Amino acid sequence: MYTDDELLYQIHSHADQTCDSLENLMNLSNDPQFQLALNEHLKGQRMIYEQTDRMLSYKNIQGKTISPFQRTINRLNTGLRTMQDRSTSHLAELTMEQINTGLCRLLRLIKQYQGDNEKLTRMAKAQLRLEEESQYRLREFL
Repeated sequence: MYTDDELLYQIHSHADQTCDSLENLMNLSNDPQFQLALNEHLKGQRMIYEQTDRMLSYKNIQGKTISPFQRTINRLNTGLRTMQDRSTSHLAELTMEQINTGLCRLLRLIKQYQGDNEKLTRMAKAQLRLEEESQYRLREFL
């Protein structure tokens, strides 16, 4: 079960990981429409990241960011998965797989949250909606 600070920390961490993945996938694509779709998702996640970063700083809590090692591993993994197929369809599929993982994680976070902070609950649900909307939008690229 999650407290206010733990939920805030997890939302922040999820936004950071998502931003890293989206930036990586945008760099692999040559399709301007696909890049635009990813960029919209990225903007939303960056807003959540910045908001949670301010909230964590206010509480004197160090937010978790992806280590350089983990960023490198993520890029290598994506590079391997796209080595033979960098088509927009394949990149959309990979993005949707990552979004599915994020959706499951966010749903679990929301259900396990024990606090009553409406602002945090709204933020987690907004992040969930952002993921769902992005997943729906990416269907056109499959």
